[in-house]
Amino acid sequence: MPQTITKPTILVDYEQLENEIVATESLSTIPFIAGEFLTNPSNMVKKCKADGSINPYWKTDIKKQQSRRVRLVVSYKKRVKGNAEKEGIDTTDYEPQGLSGKEHLPHCKSVLTDLETHTKRYVMVEWFEEIKDRPSKYVLGGNELDKRLVNKFINYPTAQPLQAGQERPVRVLTISFESIVKLSINGKILVVQHPI
Repeated sequence: MPQTITKPTILVDYEQLENEIVATESLSTIPFIAGEFLTNPSNMVKKCKADGSINPYWKTDIKKQQSRRVRLVVSYKKRVKGNAEKEGIDTTDYEPQGLSGKEHLPHCKSVLTDLETHTKRYVMVEWFEEIKDRPSKYVLGGNELDKRLVNKFINYPTAQPLQAGQERPVRVLTISFESIVKLSINGKILVVQHPI
């Protein structure tokens, strides 16, 4: 009979979360991280383009709940060049674009801060299209909403990563610490305590 291994669950604040991420960056092989996130759907529109109906969720406290398996991005440039090399693409002149409104913390490879106040924290992760995570859902006041009704008011971006000609581009997300519910990382489950 297989033995079940229980991972310890640890409550962490933002500083402890940052320290766990930095510890993970130093591993010789960067492991996958399972995360649960609760975000504001930033690409909602007030009016549906298809049928002209008004969004009943506009300016409400609607949240998108999702689970993803991701990997820390400790060197974006190295990841892009590595993928390009595997595909036989020359990247001699490749230089990644700067981060919009964010910068890396001096002691971290994948933790970012905002340029304006230097108080917000983000983690830079790579997601993989072929990994099929649990479907996301929308919640309002603790109740799950019909995803079909909400989706018609979401304007999904069509932009592709700017990595010329790659079949497998590096797909990066910068996730705010404020959006992280929990992470399964280095054999531990970190439950994030958010400041009030």
